[in-house]
Amino acid sequence: FNSKSIKFVEISSRIYTMGAYLMEDLSEIIKRKEYFDDIIDSKTISDQINCQKRIMSKFRSYLGCENEIKLEELNHISFLIEHLFKLPEKYMKSDCSRMWIVFWILHSLELMSVRLETENTEKIINFIRACQNK
Repeated sequence: FNSKSIKFVEISSRIYTMGAYLMEDLSEIIKRKEYFDDIIDSKTISDQINCQKRIMSKFRSYLGCENEIKLEELNHISFLIEHLFKLPEKYMKSDCSRMWIVFWILHSLELMSVRLETENTEKIINFIRACQNK
């Protein structure tokens, strides 16, 4: 094993663990939803449950394959940094989601132990300051 292999195994292990907890939580939510179906009828809840079921089926298809999954780290890092400062056109309309997008991009970079240049860090800090309600 080299350091990249060890780092990938560590990241995969974290993601796998988070996914296992997520599946557990989603299973409980689905059970509760099915139990309360007669009481609560909401398109939002139904859409959420259907989305969660699709996510669970995708996640289950990868169980037991952790050693076969390869992280294209350089491509991921490049994509994340590119979208940290310029979102694709379709996301520009949802300006209120921008903080969450920045959070998840930074979180992803952190999982891969990426350190941003000082200039980029300052841009992010200025963006967050601009979003604060004074």
